[in-house]
Amino acid sequence: MMEVEVVDIRKSNLDSKLKAFANVKFGEYLLIRGFSVMDGPKGAFVKVPSKLAKDGRWMDTIAIEGSLKHEVEARVLEAYNKEIDGVDS
Repeated sequence: MMEVEVVDIRKSNLDSKLKAFANVKFGEYLLIRGFSVMDGPKGAFVKVPSKLAKDGRWMDTIAIEGSLKHEVEARVLEAYNKEIDGVDS
């Protein structure tokens, strides 16, 4: 499987369900910016980057499936938990 690395995570200062933004590197050549850590009814979850469409709806700009999706979620949530606990990686 491709190496997945969270290269940047930044907590949100907003009082909202948005808790943090993350940038994730896939292998040596691909960096995707704008993953979000959101607070949901079952706890924190990761949302892929999205943009506001002309009709006012938010649309995902990428799709990640299967085991890679689970790997990204795990890595981003791990980095987020370290950030809020004040742990250096």
